[in-house]
Amino acid sequence: MQIIESAANDNKTDPSVPRQKQLAGVHAARGIAAFLVVLHHCAGTLALAKYAGAIILGGFFIPFGRAGVDFFFVLSGFIMLWIHEKDIGRPDRLTNYAWKRVTRIYPLYLVVLAGLVTIYFARPALGQGYEREISAIVTGIFLLPAAHPPIVGVAWTLSHELLFYAVFSTLLVSRKVGILVLSAWLVGLVLARFFDPLPYPMSFLLDVKNIEFFFGMAVAALALRRRPDGRLWGTLFAGVTIFIVTAVLELNTFEFRHSVFTLLYGAGAALVLYTLVTLERAKKLSAPNGLLVMLGDASYSIYLVHFTILVFIVKILSASGILADLPGWILMLIISAAATLFGYAVHRCIETPLNRGVGRLRFALPIGRPQPGER
Repeated sequence: MQIIESAANDNKTDPSVPRQKQLAGVHAARGIAAFLVVLHHCAGTLALAKYAGAIILGGFFIPFGRAGVDFFFVLSGFIMLWIHEKDIGRPDRLTNYAWKRVTRIYPLYLVVLAGLVTIYFARPALGQGYEREISAIVTGIFLLPAAHPPIVGVAWTLSHELLFYAVFSTLLVSRKVGILVLSAWLVGLVLARFFDPLPYPMSFLLDVKNIEFFFGMAVAALALRRRPDGRLWGTLFAGVTIFIVTAVLELNTFEFRHSVFTLLYGAGAALVLYTLVTLERAKKLSAPNGLLVMLGDASYSIYLVHFTILVFIVKILSASGILADLPGWILMLIISAAATLFGYAVHRCIETPLNRGVGRLRFALPIGRPQPGER
């Protein structure tokens, strides 16, 4: 997840984005999706026999929480078209686009990567061994897909984000070329489903989750062209229901993560996202409360650091014997809340100052300086 998807920060941190395109409901949903991913990892970690061996609510949060990643992929596709629709066919906007995309992902990510690499060099036993290899560090820096898991575990979604950013940028170069490239990619993604599993690098380029970017772009295209309708609460209910039913189905069959069935989560996310956008534009959606705003603000930080922190907490509680003394659902709530709070602290103490510094740098360097009339 893209995903957590750092590009979604655009509708909050970029003062050049028109007010009517800043969507508080979407921002809050991003925070909820980030917390779902925290619950997914927490439930999965506590289910391991070496820790609590606790199967919480029958394991429901393992597939259901992972659906937060699908939401982020859909959200990324939505944000790109929602924010950059008027940049299409404008190659003069390409440099500024690239600057914004890179600086959305890299500043905090590189800090987290450096911190983890330092930990693995200091305490090799905490890792799997590959974390100290130069090749792993280089692929981590450039977010390149590799045979082994990334050093920052969730960074695989960021690799897909960068791929999508690159493909989407062809629309800025030329509307016709961009449509051709995106159409060819979509056709390839659909046809690839008949040949799974694919060898690398096709397995990355044609991963099923890349289709969810198109779901998000479809939501943006509809929202941009249709009159806001404040009577879509049923659509919101349908989207949430699809999420829940798909999680139950996955829990009782097989893992959907790499199969075409993961697109059911994407479809549910698209319905939820379209409803939130439409209701807000129709002024039928009240402002989210402070907690949801805080979660949305800190979603990228939470996404990047939560797994490391929750595993650290679980190890401490396991060594102290507390894991065996508390019910699994209480442990999940406590540990998830602690990891989320730590992520929020990272947002306030590291991410926010970094973003401010990058913002000042943007206007100091010609490459990142927006041209007159640019958003």
